Amino acid sequence: MKLFSVKLFPFLRQRTETVRSCAPLDERIIKELDRKVDQWVREQRYLEDIRSNDDFARSLGVDRLTICRYFLLIRKEDPRTWRTRIRIEKAEKLIEQNPELPISVISDAVGFSDRSNFSRQFRKYYGLSPQGWRNLKLEERHEDIYEAEVERP
Repeated sequence: MKLFSVKLFPFLRQRTETVRSCAPLDERIIKELDRKVDQWVREQRYLEDIRSNDDFARSLGVDRLTICRYFLLIRKEDPRTWRTRIRIEKAEKLIEQNPELPISVISDAVGFSDRSNFSRQFRKYYGLSPQGWRNLKLEERHEDIYEAEVERP
């Protein structure tokens, strides 16, 4: 029995700390973080080189635990996953609006220093590589132009 409790105790202690750290956030804190995160997105600060949740929390003026609790409890997403998704969505818009731009330029423009990581993340969200997405959008654009020309007498 002692061996079992020795192995189980650290696991239970970790779980207890996790539950304690995910206690509900004060409504005032939630509103303030909503405002700060929205401003952070409007200022396109997601393009900055932020590699950790500590850096992200510091850029918002809060501690890491608070920002992690906020994102997991309110936004239902890990902060790093959320930042990546915001950057990938921006890349998708850039690809659609500027089909002539090289993928490497778009990757750099949205804050990815590694193009293969950018492609991997893009594929995770859209199911296609950035180049494949661009080709699909170009085909759709050409089909729309063709249909518009066919409809005119």
